[in-house]
Amino acid sequence: MSIKNLVIIVVDALRRDRLGCYGYHKKTSPYIDALAGAGTLFEQAYTCSNCTDPSFTTMFSGRYPVSNGIRNHGNRITGEELRGFYRKNNLWLPEILKANGYKTIGIDWLGRWHRMGFDHYWKGSCKKDQPTRLLANFIEALPHKYVDIAKRLCEQFGLLKYIQTAASVTKEAVEAINGTNEPFFLFVHYWDTHTPYYAPGGILRKLFLCNRTECLEEMFESIKNEKWKSYLVNCFPGAKNVVDIQAIYDEAVKYVDGAVGRLLDCLRAAGKLDNTLVIVTADHGESLGEHGIYFDHHGLYDSTIRVPLIMSGGGFNKSARISGFVQHIDLAPTVMQMLGVSCDKTHFDGVSFLPLLNGRANGTRSFVVAEEMYTEEKYAIRTGEWKYIYSPSEDRATCRYCGFIHGGVEELYNLADDPAEECNVMDRHHQIARELKAELLSFYNNLIKRGKVRERGMISGKVRRLKAAGLI
Repeated sequence: MSIKNLVIIVVDALRRDRLGCYGYHKKTSPYIDALAGAGTLFEQAYTCSNCTDPSFTTMFSGRYPVSNGIRNHGNRITGEELRGFYRKNNLWLPEILKANGYKTIGIDWLGRWHRMGFDHYWKGSCKKDQPTRLLANFIEALPHKYVDIAKRLCEQFGLLKYIQTAASVTKEAVEAINGTNEPFFLFVHYWDTHTPYYAPGGILRKLFLCNRTECLEEMFESIKNEKWKSYLVNCFPGAKNVVDIQAIYDEAVKYVDGAVGRLLDCLRAAGKLDNTLVIVTADHGESLGEHGIYFDHHGLYDSTIRVPLIMSGGGFNKSARISGFVQHIDLAPTVMQMLGVSCDKTHFDGVSFLPLLNGRANGTRSFVVAEEMYTEEKYAIRTGEWKYIYSPSEDRATCRYCGFIHGGVEELYNLADDPAEECNVMDRHHQIARELKAELLSFYNNLIKRGKVRERGMISGKVRRLKAAGLI
């Protein structure tokens, strides 16, 4: 059956190794596992950034952060980044699909440029009374760097209460597609697996009845940023150690998995699932104590940048597993090819991995790259055997959350011998590190050069059109 609809589900901060279909021994994800069993699972899928804003932007633009302009996250995104994003004439998946007759629905709370191209965009429920609605609308109209701060202050003083649980997200998604007969693109963003890991009524939380924050303080004593340390301690009342918090994370995964199952059941009951391409991924992973990074996603280790990616629908082989490298920049060109939507492929950094799905290729690239700018500035290149991580200086490598450098200014890991990336072997493999650094820097330089060529071409095209219209 041909594909009519597209559903992209992004579970924030979801680790691939916490899903049964990726080998986890606990039963955290029966519905996602069933989806993988009916479709295709990617073993080597990677995000391009470890923060939500740049990660989502790469998915919808098909471009790396340095190409699309958005490299930071939240209130650290500069005005120059935003101006660059709009100046670079990025293609945007929701806008393209809307222009091609799709009803576009975004069940998300990020707002700002992320809402571009959506006919219906939901930012989270709040109280229905008129004063609250006016306040919420006022906040959304603020400059982007003040929106998150204003929301947190209003929630703190009880003026607003945003509801973004998996249950409310699924409810809104189902209501939005009910009665829709035209082709639709549904984008769903689940947040519950992000700190503080939300699992309502979870058995594990009921077990944590006594206050053991002292133990957490001992565990976090290496963190030099007192505000960040206090935030983490207050996120998990009653938990006494890393294992307890990992169990809470598992409960959050299970809670979101149930919501995904309900969404798929509703699509099936409405007779829409069979002709719908469903994609499940994460914007980034999560560190659960590895590398001294507690319950966040800074660092460019595989726990954070290697993400789940599952596709079902479109007549793929059931229970297929693909081992070739793919990245989030490949999603937009892939789904557009699968939906038969044409566009200028030169706008993308990514490439369609449809040949992998059809068994006509083993991979689209020999390495992947990723970057982070939010808590520290680092860049990574990963091959099948090696991971090299680079920062321009000690100052830029210092984590502003933890107050120290994770791993080193330069890091090299032999992934065949050390898949957990625990032993930095820079001092033993200087030549490999130099080669990977050269490859990484050359790759970025080429992206920057290509971006300048695109901008010059875009400006020249505008000048030609103005001249043709007699305006200059």
